[in-house]
This record gives sequence, structure tokens and C-alpha cells, in this order.
Amino acid sequence: RNDGEVSIGRDAGKNGISNIFAGDRAGGNIVAGGAGVNNSGFGFSAVREISTGTDNTGVGYQSLISCNIGRANTAVGSNCLNNVTSGRFNIAIGSSTDTVTQTGQNNITIGANLNTTGALATDELNIGDIVKGRMGATAEVQLACRNAAPAMPQDNNSVIFYEDAGNFKADYVNGAGVLTTFTLA
Repeated sequence: RNDGEVSIGRDAGKNGISNIFAGDRAGGNIVAGGAGVNNSGFGFSAVREISTGTDNTGVGYQSLISCNIGRANTAVGSNCLNNVTSGRFNIAIGSSTDTVTQTGQNNITIGANLNTTGALATDELNIGDIVKGRMGATAEVQLACRNAAPAMPQDNNSVIFYEDAGNFKADYVNGAGVLTTFTLA
């Protein structure tokens, strides 16, 4: 093994520099000679196809399994980001989360079985299918509301959005603790 390489498990990563792999076939295809650096994979086949990618972390069964030249991706959960090949700076948390992104970058997906809009997705945000948006120069956020009015916001300077009898509403509590409800058309 090369400098700083730690591998535990059958056919776990054998090459590279400063990588840590634990689990059968985790990091198993890393290129000899140290091209893949600072990767970590924990779980069966986690980060398995890594060749020259750097700074990737996969935790869970087959998380980041296809990532070969990607950079700085983080996947936590079984099958997370399992189709990323050369994508960069993607974050997925939850079982089978973001299984469609391949070369996209700067995506954040949190929640089981949620995805970006496609293989090339860039700058997308999806948290529980409740908060969705685009990041970057044309940032926008959409909130999906599923419940009737929630309890009053607990913190000053906070906002809660919700649907009530077909109306979209926002409750705002200012710095003095005064609640104001807005009905949005």
C-alpha cells in the first residue's frame, strides 16, 4: 500500500494516497500509482470505481460506486450518488438519494429516493421534496407545503410557510416576538 492508504475488506482499495476504504470492494478499482487521493468509502462497493478522483466520501452500500474521476462528492446512505462518474461538489443524504446525476455539479439532495432533474443537473437543491431550488447566480427557492397551519414559530425573526384551506400563508415572528400572518395570493 502507498502512503497513508488504509483498506479493510476483500478487494478493498489497494492503491492511491491517503485513502481510507472499509468494506468488500470499497475503492477496489483505484488506479495504481496514487492518482486517486483523499477518498474514503465505507460499505460494500462504496466508491468502487474510483480511479483518479479526489476528495470523495461515500458511506453506505454502493454509495458513489460509479465515481471514477469525480471530485469532492459526499454520499451518505445506500446507493447514494451511485451514477456519478465525473460530477463534482455534489451532496446526497438518504437511501437511494440522487441516483440520476452523472456529470452534474454543486447539487444538494437530502431525503430518501429523491433525485435531481437529470444526469447533467447543476446547482440544484432538494430537501425532502419540501424545499427545492437552484443555487448560483440565478438562485431561487420553492417551498411545497403539505400541512395545515403549524404551531407558532419558536424563534424570533423566523418564518414558517404553510397551506391553510387552500391559501398559502406565512407566519413571521419579529425580533420582539410579535406574530404576523401573511396570506399570499
